[in-house]
Amino acid sequence: MIHAFYKETGRLFRSARNDALILVFASLFAPTGVNNLFAFTVTYPDSPVVITELDPTLTNFDFCVARVLVRDSHDYLYVVYPMTYGIYISRSTDNGFTWSVFARPATRREDTDQFHAPCIAIDSGDSIYVTWEGYKYLLWNNLYYNKYNGKVWSGEKKVDRDSGRYNRYISALAVDRNNTLHVVWTGPEEGVCVDTLWHTYMNPQGEWAWPPVEVGDQPQSYHPSLMSDSASNLHLGYVWDMLGCSLWQFPHYRKRLRDGPWLPVEDLRIIRGSVDTASGITLTVIPGDTIPRALLPTTTFKPFQQSFIYYRFKQDTGWSVPEVLVPYQQYAQPYLSGITADRQGHSYVAWEWQQTYRGGNVVANNIWMREQEYPPLWSQPFKVTNDTIPIGARSGAWNGYPILGYPVTENGVEITWVKTAWDTLTGQHYYLMYKRLPSLLGVEQEKEKSPPSEPELTLSPRPNPARGTMEITYGIPASNQQGMVNLTIYNLLGERVRTLVHGPTPGGVYRARWNGKDERLKEVPSGTYFFQLTVREKQVIKKGTLIR
Repeated sequence: MIHAFYKETGRLFRSARNDALILVFASLFAPTGVNNLFAFTVTYPDSPVVITELDPTLTNFDFCVARVLVRDSHDYLYVVYPMTYGIYISRSTDNGFTWSVFARPATRREDTDQFHAPCIAIDSGDSIYVTWEGYKYLLWNNLYYNKYNGKVWSGEKKVDRDSGRYNRYISALAVDRNNTLHVVWTGPEEGVCVDTLWHTYMNPQGEWAWPPVEVGDQPQSYHPSLMSDSASNLHLGYVWDMLGCSLWQFPHYRKRLRDGPWLPVEDLRIIRGSVDTASGITLTVIPGDTIPRALLPTTTFKPFQQSFIYYRFKQDTGWSVPEVLVPYQQYAQPYLSGITADRQGHSYVAWEWQQTYRGGNVVANNIWMREQEYPPLWSQPFKVTNDTIPIGARSGAWNGYPILGYPVTENGVEITWVKTAWDTLTGQHYYLMYKRLPSLLGVEQEKEKSPPSEPELTLSPRPNPARGTMEITYGIPASNQQGMVNLTIYNLLGERVRTLVHGPTPGGVYRARWNGKDERLKEVPSGTYFFQLTVREKQVIKKGTLIR
């Protein structure tokens, strides 16, 4: 539904029907270069974000499903996941609106074959790398890989050597600026029944460096998170199990200089001397930078059991003071989490939050997010999903295991997660969900950092008319602390073309850039477009012309 008000001849036009005609009528009567539309409200059944259920349905659940979400140079999206009969890759060529199976880099050959923990990475030449853990007869397993050079797959090959022992080969991938593929995985120490982490790499010619280098700690190291920065340094985060019995687990970090050795281990535990445990560690690096940022889900047992998610980043003098992003609340527990970043220094975090009643009955399991502007200013937590377990319902449907894409592009923040649904006839089913939210990328605070003094919103698209790219400057009053801000572009028919900003934003003056493309990354035609800024109950609209 569209309500449009036009003030030019002293008359007021308002419509809840024939919305497109009102917009066209108003634009035709508006003098060139003058914005006389002073109020504009749009209500659509569709959401300003993209939510897609990937096909096909997952037939066997894997705790490490969809571990990485990546884009290639064409802005095609890829996600990898395990199925009963192999490892699958789904691809979207229209910015997440539709998905289809792109490839199956691993195929089940015998009934006893099993696949676990796939990872995917893409280099600057759009070569695709996939690693996974493969089981044979449930007696031993190996780390496998397959490479797609843009035309053909190289075929399933082993990264490691046969060990003859059952091990967890959960891996992590990173491609540096030289298109060298690095892989870290959990594996056994030779001759010792303990698990540690190993690192090796494959050069662009397809040659693996061997033997691998031990980079973890004994007796157990697992859940690796691996990143490569703009200088081709490697950043590795992992969980160290001090006793090998899941009682005392601490987050550890190591850095490897470009083509150099691994530096000593750094202990990132939050409270020294406390009996705290880490359920994981996730790293990210701002594109073009070398500073790692870490997300640390931690449970402490003093004075009583409490769970938090902490945020830290590496400074010249060491790691920053831990900052609580998800505080402890009674009968609520944050679980798996992830962090990603864009090239302007904004961070995005996501986590799974299981909320319970006093008796332990599950109320809901959902995905939450927070966003950080630069200089550091975190938004309030907001829910990505909807409650999937009504009060009193059987515990069997939930959202979990969020994965954030890296890096964040102007197209938005990418997130995937697993959604379950309970069927009384066939049991539980698992669905891989995808969602894209507008990001903070392209939004820069101007030199005048103070918010506008007047209580009204300000909005100005320029240049107007524009060729190719248009910059939209908008001001938010100081009274807006963390209120929801939405900046959306519509065409003359009232159809949403692109959402540039959607999220909690404090008062200030900002700039957003529009590259003349719609939500599906297709170039829009020349013409007049309406830019609508909405902050809580207030709205302002201006029009701009795009010339091809």
